Amino acid sequence: AANHASQYGFKIGSSVSKKTDYLVVGVQDLSTLAGHDKSTKQRKAEELIAEGGNIQVITEAEFLRLIQSTD
Repeated sequence: AANHASQYGFKIGSSVSKKTDYLVVGVQDLSTLAGHDKSTKQRKAEELIAEGGNIQVITEAEFLRLIQSTD
């Protein structure tokens, strides 16, 4: 997803902040989530959304549809 995103002008970040517009989530490997059902980035995005942030959490499939609609 990151390669596609950069080709379409998206800025790729290594963390989630108030400046984040989209968080693309894939299938999670539960063994790496330390007992959680969501990644640290997704939990942070949801926290910022609850505080009024404007972050859209989308799946990889939704992201691919989004960039294909710009072609």
